[in-house]
Amino acid sequence: MHTFLLTNPERLVYPRDGITRRDVAEYFLTVAPRMLRAMAGRPLQFEHWPDGIDRPSWFQQNVGGEAEQALSFARQLGRAVARAVPGVTLERDPRRGGDRLFLDVAQNGWGKTLIAPYSLRARDGAPVATPLG
Repeated sequence: MHTFLLTNPERLVYPRDGITRRDVAEYFLTVAPRMLRAMAGRPLQFEHWPDGIDRPSWFQQNVGGEAEQALSFARQLGRAVARAVPGVTLERDPRRGGDRLFLDVAQNGWGKTLIAPYSLRARDGAPVATPLG
């Protein structure tokens, strides 16, 4: 178990919800095993809100890796999903994709960012990016 110093644990991160830095840290300690497995080996970019979600944020990046391989794999997987599931499309244009769920495989390209599974969103209520599978 790692230890860390949490500065200003009572500072409000989500002011309208009364959620503090301590609450956020406790949440991440709870989801860390699953979250870290999902993020292992991936380039990372963190957005920090040191004074809460209503104040300016800053980014920290650890970008690198095999973006082209990831994009190629995502496209292959996306095509297979779209063939197997009638309600899914890779078509970006809603006029052609209709009411089907758009699966955006291009988000795996170089420089693209996605929120990690179990991350907290910077919105009131602290919504969580929940994996579907």
